[in-house]
Amino acid sequence: MSKVVDFCKDKGLYWFQNEEGETTIQRAKYIEDGWFIISKKEEKEFNVFEIPLFGGKEELIDTFKTIEDAYRCAMELC
Repeated sequence: MSKVVDFCKDKGLYWFQNEEGETTIQRAKYIEDGWFIISKKEEKEFNVFEIPLFGGKEELIDTFKTIEDAYRCAMELC
């Protein structure tokens, strides 16, 4: 997981890991609209989700094989 942790620190991102090993990466500690990335423990794929402005259910935008590609996609949502 160190590659993802280093990437997050370099970009100033927040990352959280739950008991199942799933990692959430986002630009702010708390978000109400914007994006977040979820990765499984094995880091085999990175799912980019968008949270709609003014609330609503998050939507899966795309799935990527690298954190770099997922981050580029997420930044296009800004």
